[in-house]
Amino acid sequence: MVQALIDYLNPPGVVPLQRVVDNFDGDSLNERWLVVSSIGASESMDDAVNAGWSASTGTTTSSASVRITFNSLKQYAFDGSVSIWVTKTDNTANVNTFFYGFSSGINEFTDHLLGILKTSETNYVISSRDTASNIVSSSVARDTAYHKHQLETRPSSAVYFIDDVLEAISTTQLPNTAQQPIWRIRNSDTTDIKGNVLYMEAYNT
Repeated sequence: MVQALIDYLNPPGVVPLQRVVDNFDGDSLNERWLVVSSIGASESMDDAVNAGWSASTGTTTSSASVRITFNSLKQYAFDGSVSIWVTKTDNTANVNTFFYGFSSGINEFTDHLLGILKTSETNYVISSRDTASNIVSSSVARDTAYHKHQLETRPSSAVYFIDDVLEAISTTQLPNTAQQPIWRIRNSDTTDIKGNVLYMEAYNT
């Protein structure tokens, strides 16, 4: 007998919770995403192998950015959800912030659980925030390669896996409001910085 996908993903008798998966394929970004770009920045589905969707800051201004969110539709629990991103940037020297994960708003200054690459940090870091941010460093040096970034909100902690290895745990300044998926790239000067996303998955636990 052919089973439904839902039966493979969940034990018998368990009602599944909300889950979204995006493979960033085809000729346009899924309509679930709200894109906000600075003047001179751009985004598109990339016409290349294993490139998915890409965004570029352009060279018009410094602190130029491109971000995608669920347009403030916060469907994921602050104390029991998972966000997975396969993503990269092509420049680690001129990046103000390159982040991915969950946020209650549209940037890093609201409740969030983010994985972050920025020039002021040697390694990838996890940032959890309620009224202030707590940053914990991983052992993985910032680079331009694709990685699988998995961020989990739990009742008393937030955890960060990189390529399925537990890299960082935050136990303070945890988010306390519902979250939405978010991704953003921003340059630190007028250098054109590019980011690619191959995969995103988010679900409640």
